[in-house]
Amino acid sequence: MYLHKCPTCGFEIEAWEDGDPYIRDDKGKPRFYYHPGEAEGRIKILEKCRWAQGKSPEEMEVLLEKKSGVMSEFMCLDCCKFFKTDAEKNTPWCRKCRSKNVVDITDLAGVRCPKCRMGNFPSTPEFGAIS
Repeated sequence: MYLHKCPTCGFEIEAWEDGDPYIRDDKGKPRFYYHPGEAEGRIKILEKCRWAQGKSPEEMEVLLEKKSGVMSEFMCLDCCKFFKTDAEKNTPWCRKCRSKNVVDITDLAGVRCPKCRMGNFPSTPEFGAIS
């Protein structure tokens, strides 16, 4: 885990490097699965998806390429809104103010603080661990 903290206003952002793996359900909504238990989580999601029923391993591989991925958390540098998107499949943009001035929260080193607009996040974030 990274901790980005503005030295001017104290605004803090915790960032997890791995992102959130997902599979889209029958309605296109992303269903997330997490560590530990990724394999069980994937199986539970796929058991509920009609699009996955009766498919061969080869067909599943093709479908999962389209219907799964990893979402990362982004922040809008114009309005400070946080959102998740799969940047490998979609161009990140802010759903609140429609700005494209957004950044993955793991890449905030040296970036101007969007809250106070005076300080910059340190070039080396603090590192933390979960127990």
